[in-house]
Amino acid sequence: NYSWIWKEINSHEPYFDEIEIGIKEGTRKIKVSQQEKVDFVFMKKVLKSVAPKHTAILKELAKIQLASGKPNSSLGTFEYVNLKEWKQICFGTAFIVTKDSEFDSMFKELCDHHMVQRIDDTSVGITYVCIPT
Repeated sequence: NYSWIWKEINSHEPYFDEIEIGIKEGTRKIKVSQQEKVDFVFMKKVLKSVAPKHTAILKELAKIQLASGKPNSSLGTFEYVNLKEWKQICFGTAFIVTKDSEFDSMFKELCDHHMVQRIDDTSVGITYVCIPT
C-alpha cells in the first residue's frame, strides 16, 4: 500500500524553497495556519545540516546584528552589517577562516541558500549583509 508519487524538484533551487514548494503544491497541502510551524521545522533541519564553519560564521554575523540593536521595521529585518566588518571578525577575532577564498565560498553558499541576504551599495562600493528574519 505505497503511494509512490513522482514529483520533480529542481536542484538549482535553494533547499528550503524546494521543500516549501513541495508542501504547497504537493498532493498533501497544509493549512495556512500550520505553515509557520512547518517553516520553522524545515529551517531547523536546514540549520542542522550546515557545516560547522558555516555555522560559526553565521553565529558571528548574528552577534554583530544583535549588538547593533533592535530590528529595523522598514527593512523587515535587523540592521545590515558591512561585509568587510564581518569578514574581519571571522579572520581576526574568531579565527574561523584563514583564507579569503574560504570565506568567499562559504558566503556564496549561504547566499545561495537564502540564509544570508546581501545588498550592494554601488555608489560607495560597500556590500552589506544580514541574516533574514
